[in-house]
Amino acid sequence: MKAFLVGIFLFVGLPLATSAGEARDNYTHQFLSEIDDGIPRMEKVYCDDTCALSGMPAAFELISTENVSPSNAREPVEDMNLTSASGITIRVLESKGLYEIAIDATSIRVPKRFGVKPAELVKVVLEAIRRTAILAKVLDYRVTIQSADDFKDSSERQLKIFEAHFKERPFWTP
Repeated sequence: MKAFLVGIFLFVGLPLATSAGEARDNYTHQFLSEIDDGIPRMEKVYCDDTCALSGMPAAFELISTENVSPSNAREPVEDMNLTSASGITIRVLESKGLYEIAIDATSIRVPKRFGVKPAELVKVVLEAIRRTAILAKVLDYRVTIQSADDFKDSSERQLKIFEAHFKERPFWTP
């Protein structure tokens, strides 16, 4: 009987355990344009997280991922996500249970179709981070930002306001 159970484990259990992927469903928040009514808005977005077991909350980095809706259009479809279309990237580092979310906004270029002023762009990204933190149940995080020289002062000012803001209430609304 023991040999039978070991055999079952070796031929069935071991291949299943070693071939199991780590992908899973994940959600983040993105500021999207060109949805139903054409009004840009913050939306909860489904993502396929291919590194789910890495231990890092990938939902933050997915805020700045390109979002192109499935289409059979003859022309290329534009990116619907304001953050990625504007050239902003987000990276997450973890140290002793505290997540450091780094926003790289050194090459900002805001497409006109979103109707957002460049000065508001940092607010949009911070709001997406706030909502995603609540969704991912991440309580301890710190945000840093690198921005282009012409937006450096306003970016740092918005970050200070965000840090003092109560995280349960919306920071920015369209």
